[in-house]
Amino acid sequence: MFTRTVRGVDYHVYENKKAFRKDYPKIKLLKDWRDGHAGDWVITDDGQVTQIVLRNTMYNTGRKIKNEVVKTLLGMAWVRPDGKLQGKPASSISSFTKRDAKEARKKRNIPTHQEYIFAEYISAGVSPVQSYLTAFATDNTLYADRASRMLLSTKRVQHLVRKEIEEKAHALGISHSWILEQFKDIIQKRGVRDSDKLRALETLAKATGVLDTTKATEALETLAKATGVLDTTKATETVALLHQVRDFTREELDSWKEVSPDMEKLSDGKEKKQNEKS
Repeated sequence: MFTRTVRGVDYHVYENKKAFRKDYPKIKLLKDWRDGHAGDWVITDDGQVTQIVLRNTMYNTGRKIKNEVVKTLLGMAWVRPDGKLQGKPASSISSFTKRDAKEARKKRNIPTHQEYIFAEYISAGVSPVQSYLTAFATDNTLYADRASRMLLSTKRVQHLVRKEIEEKAHALGISHSWILEQFKDIIQKRGVRDSDKLRALETLAKATGVLDTTKATEALETLAKATGVLDTTKATETVALLHQVRDFTREELDSWKEVSPDMEKLSDGKEKKQNEKS
């Protein structure tokens, strides 16, 4: 027999009906666990006996419908004909898998309905904690703080947030081509406030995904130096960093040649070297 305490109450999993009847000879036992509600004893699909901890409704992201689920020491199971309740005890009664619930959330690839809502609020400028409280319908701010940090560290949620921001930027007419034009205009100017504008544009470039975030600062500083906005020439680094710009066409990248003749020479030289190697 396996035992675990959930919210101050002991729940059990018996190996089979015979073992269960030794402790509970007269308690009602449901043959179909799908008919069970909180507190009911049920027979699982593999012949074990356990107690329903909770029964409620969840949104099924795969089928895009609301569906009832039961929570037991074996984890969660969808209450439907093809639902399965079986196997070893799960690390969490709120998990569909036998893996640790936190690890499962981190490694999952497909976002849930609540995560889509969370990403939408984040992209609108709402704080992570408030976004989580709204999307997941909880009032526990301490848990929301930890959970929101975890979600923002996952690639699937980062992708959702980036996509939401890009859609909002597109609605405002901010595209990759537009940002490239701003780069050109600022670099060609010799105004005193160009450094301030570059910092603002750097933030916009990161937000819309034009440059890899980890390289955006370095790229913009080098571009400024190479084209005379700052006092040091580093055209070689500039040409290399330009290739970190994502989703630009060859024609768009070639437009940088109009800014600095040195960049054109270096770019041509680089292409010749690549051809010689091939």
